[in-house]
Amino acid sequence: MSFIKDLNIGEVWANYTKSYVESSLGTAHKNEFTMWNSAYLERESTAQDVEPNMSEMQNMTVAKNYYKGVVKYYC
Repeated sequence: MSFIKDLNIGEVWANYTKSYVESSLGTAHKNEFTMWNSAYLERESTAQDVEPNMSEMQNMTVAKNYYKGVVKYYC
């Protein structure tokens, strides 16, 4: 790294606002999409939902936690 120049107030403000906007967009994007499917919320309820059959119950598995130990937020 080497010194290039001192920034004037306009350049400092432009860098600050750009980083603020990018950070806000990243947070909005992170909150908009989750790792869990939510399509079931849009579907109509049926009698099968109340009493699932045996084959459906055998297909239910607990997913491995792929995010265990991963840092989620950076300061």
